[in-house]
Formats: sequence, structure tokens, C-alpha cells
Amino acid sequence: MSITSKRGFILSALAAAVTLGAGGLASAHEWPNRPITMLVPQPAGSIQDLVARALGEELAQILKQPVVVDNRPSASQVIASSLLARATPDGHTLMVSVMPNVIAPHLLKGQNFSGNQDFAVVSHSLSSAGFLAVSPQLKVNNLKEFIALLKANPGKYMFGSAGVGTPMHMFLEQFNRDANIQSVHVPYKSFPPIIPDISNNVVQYTILPLGQLQMVKSGKMKGLGFAGAKRDPDHPNMPTLDEQGLKGFDATLQYFVIGPKGMPPDVVTKLNAAINTVQAKESYQAKYKTLGGTTVPQNVSPAAATARLRHEDERFLPLVKAGKITLE
Repeated sequence: MSITSKRGFILSALAAAVTLGAGGLASAHEWPNRPITMLVPQPAGSIQDLVARALGEELAQILKQPVVVDNRPSASQVIASSLLARATPDGHTLMVSVMPNVIAPHLLKGQNFSGNQDFAVVSHSLSSAGFLAVSPQLKVNNLKEFIALLKANPGKYMFGSAGVGTPMHMFLEQFNRDANIQSVHVPYKSFPPIIPDISNNVVQYTILPLGQLQMVKSGKMKGLGFAGAKRDPDHPNMPTLDEQGLKGFDATLQYFVIGPKGMPPDVVTKLNAAINTVQAKESYQAKYKTLGGTTVPQNVSPAAATARLRHEDERFLPLVKAGKITLE
């Protein structure tokens, strides 16, 4: 091949490379160009499922592409998180995550993700808190009496959660630590079966969504206080656990939309802006009113959402290590 021919070949190759590179960059600006999959680590009917479907319906109108909800329930979100970590980071596979996702890697070895650094945080989508529910058969009427009863009987009473590593489990472990009490953990597969067991004194306490306050009104359980940092505006007469002496206690769930590590920054920015537009709608916020104790965050940037997720990680990792909590 002559020098001229070689030069022509090299220039042609460079031109082709530039063309391919430009196409790759353009794809980010053209996103989305096919349906978006929204992974949900919990079954249909869960709060994560509600967020995914409510958000997906609105996003489909803005982005002009369907948003397909894919429920992949498993302990501590492991299955959905693993799928997300393996997905192509082009913005077409996302997940609605709640606090345990940042804990699961610390509970179960051999996963293809190791924590926050393996995901791109797009938005902070919802905050939700419940109340401390106890068996109606316990002769206690407030938090002080309840803690005194448990302290006087270490290891006698049991608390129920929706499974090892779930938000409910973590918050109850935090409660036990802050109250300096010892009790037995009974993990369930989900929270609904805990409700009749609380009423029948099979387990003695848990944390439930405010939607279950009807059980308190009917006398089937006792509610000893709101588990969030501040009183719920819709239930202003219910004092927080912090107010009653458990200083600093806050069992607020934080929900995020996340994607695989390496998503193009402009795709993250575009998706974040779309989600913020949805979350600013009063009609969208109203969808969560029936849950009680919920707040829809406003105008949260990807950087701020990442910082909040990291805060949750740092908050609960020491608790996992101190409690020697593991997934089987």
C-alpha cells in the first residue's frame, strides 16, 4: 500500500470513529428511544410498587415512551438490585429503591454490587413514616411504660418485621438500641401477616404505616407514637417517639429512583427534571395521601439525592455491623 493510500485509509478510519462517537453521544440526547423498565424489589401493592406505577404513568406522558413496571420481590431487594447492576447504563432500566438497597451488600456476600458506588442516583421520590404499634394485651399506655416493661423482661418479648434487612427490621433494631432493650426478632415475608399477630399477642410490637391506624381505633392494637422526626400534619395529636423521650429517633423511609452506574450525565439530568415536574403536581402528591405520613420531595437534584442516599447508608451500616445482622 502506498503512503498516499495509507494516509487515505487512516483518515477514513478516523472519520468513521468520529461518526460512531458522535452517534453514541447523540443517543443520550435522543433518550429515551424505547420503553423504560422500572424494577420494583417488592410485590404489587407495596409502596415501592405504588411509586413506580404512579411515577411511570406520568413519566410516560412526558418522555413519550412506555414505562414498564417489573416486580422482582426478594429479601432486601437483592434480585432487583443485581439486575440493575448488570443492566446497560443507557437510562432504559431504572429501579425504585428504598433504604435496604444500600444495606443488602453488607448483609449478603457474593453480589455483583457493593453499595452506593454501583448505582446512579437520579431522584429522591418519597419520604414515608409510620407508627409504633403494640399488642392490645400489653398493660401499657405510652412509650415510657412500654420501654419500662421491656427493660424489666429482657428477651421475653418479640417484634415482627417484614424480613431480615427490610426497613421495618432496621428501624426496630434502631428502636431497641436507642431504648436500650433486648427482644427477639421474628421475620415475616411481608408486613400484612404481622397485623393479626400483633392483635393476638403472637408478637408484641412493630412499626406500621399510618393507614393501619384503623386497627388502633377498633381496639385491635395500640399506637404509642409517630415514628417520624416531626408530627404528621394529618395526625397532629399523635406525638412522635422523639417527643416522648426517645431522642433523635426517626424511622422515615426514603425512596429513590436509581439506575446503573455509568448513566450519561445528560440522561440523568433529563430524567431528574422530568421526575421533579411530576412530583410538583398536586394531583400526583394526592395519590399518596391515603398512605399517611408521606412527603413528596420537591426539586431535588441528583447530587442532593445521592447525598441523602449516602446519609442513609452511613446511618444504618454501623447498626448492621453492631447487630451482626446477616441474610441467610
